[in-house]
Amino acid sequence: MNLQIPGLLLKHFFLQTSLFYFLKFTISFFYSGALGARLYIDALNIRRLVGDNLAILVQCIVTLIAGFSIAFASDWKLTLIVICVIPVVGSQNYIQVKFLKGFSEDAKVKIYKFLL
Repeated sequence: MNLQIPGLLLKHFFLQTSLFYFLKFTISFFYSGALGARLYIDALNIRRLVGDNLAILVQCIVTLIAGFSIAFASDWKLTLIVICVIPVVGSQNYIQVKFLKGFSEDAKVKIYKFLL
C-alpha cells in the first residue's frame, strides 16, 4: 500500500483551490513573490502532515496488531492481563504530564513575578 498517494491527491487539491483564490488578488500581490512562497509553504506543510504522519500511524497500528496477535498465540492469559494494565499505565502517564505541567506553570509565574 503506497501512502504517498493520499498526500499527493490532497496536495493537488489544495494547490488547485489556493490557485483559484490567489487569482482574485490584486496584481501587486503577485509582484511581491508572496504567491510562490505561500504555495511552497502550504504544500510543504500538507506533505508533512499527510505523508509522514500517516505512514507512522499505519506503522504503529500494524505493529500493535502484530504484537498482540503474537502475544495471544503464545500466552493468551498474560496478554489479557497486559491489555487490562495498559489503561492504568496510560492514565499514570497522563497524570504525570499534567503534574509536571503544573509545576512548569508555577515556575513561570514565580520567575515573572521575580523579574518585575
